[in-house]
Amino acid sequence: MFFTGVEGTGMIYGYVLEDSGAFTRVASFSSGMSGVMELQWEPGAARLWAVCDDTCKGQHRTFQVASTGTFTPKAVYNRPSGMPDYNNEGFALAGADECVAGSKPVYWSDDSNDDGHALRKGSITC
Repeated sequence: MFFTGVEGTGMIYGYVLEDSGAFTRVASFSSGMSGVMELQWEPGAARLWAVCDDTCKGQHRTFQVASTGTFTPKAVYNRPSGMPDYNNEGFALAGADECVAGSKPVYWSDDSNDDGHALRKGSITC
């Protein structure tokens, strides 16, 4: 599966890519945000993270596959408290093996290199 988010519309599309070069769209749904700058699949939690930058005040949303086979929204997260409204267009979650004392690292990539930093680290519950 390959997922892509559209920065200009907030739509998310899922495709099955075949070795022959053919593809089949298997999902199309709104993120509920005006743009999607990053998507990450979190295997251990079976959820898709959609991330918006300062266009949406750093909001993140998660989606899971329902019993009907469609993606449904599960949670809305605001940017971390204390983090200014940066142009974070990249987001990465550490794997489940990084879980220590109930949390694991997450990373943001800031396109604007605010305060001289392109990468920032935080944590989420695992």
